[in-house]
Amino acid sequence: MASEKGASDLHGPEHLPWPFRFQRQTESVPTDLGPENGFMPKGSPIESRGHTITNEAEPWRRHAQQWIRTRGTISASGGHQAQAVALAYLSDSYLLGTISRVNHLYRFRGVEATKSASSKPSSADEDSEGESVERLKEIEGFRDDPDNRNGRPEVDMTVSLSHSIYFHRPKDVRADQWLYFDMSSPWSGDERGLAVLRIVSREGVQLGTCIQEGLVRLTQSVSKI
Repeated sequence: MASEKGASDLHGPEHLPWPFRFQRQTESVPTDLGPENGFMPKGSPIESRGHTITNEAEPWRRHAQQWIRTRGTISASGGHQAQAVALAYLSDSYLLGTISRVNHLYRFRGVEATKSASSKPSSADEDSEGESVERLKEIEGFRDDPDNRNGRPEVDMTVSLSHSIYFHRPKDVRADQWLYFDMSSPWSGDERGLAVLRIVSREGVQLGTCIQEGLVRLTQSVSKI
């Protein structure tokens, strides 16, 4: 028995003209987002490109998609187990935020507050973090309203309740090579949400599936997901 929903028409990250694609927005993509510009702040062990959020009407139909890998090469001495550990780290860095992204929730107030309260970083680190946050806002539809003056529901707290990873082809996982993350949230309600991640190799083979449930509490008590 063999059956899987892979992906036969993937375009590798090298062919992307920008680290991000804005499928939800109608305005043009900023020209300064060249492929040499990393998505994560300097010093992050993660590199990602080609971020897309699809624009279906219903949140449960939307998908957040991106190419992702670790920076540098993972030593072969750790075997495929080391690759699996690295993949688990990658999945835990992005998946839960899918619930907020596909529901068009503003989730940056906490990030800004944390930056203000933290010890002052170097100017280079501060610039890198600020650029990353601004790019995330653009990706998630806040380019024209970065401070959420229009009053979209805001995320007050997000906490993971459970996180399961299913390795379908554990010996084929290479977290230090480009992997395609296809993320969705088939259900959200009662201040909780479910996020599902399909992990696909650049050859179109599904290597694993992750399922994560999280608490998503909003600042407006009258607003619910």
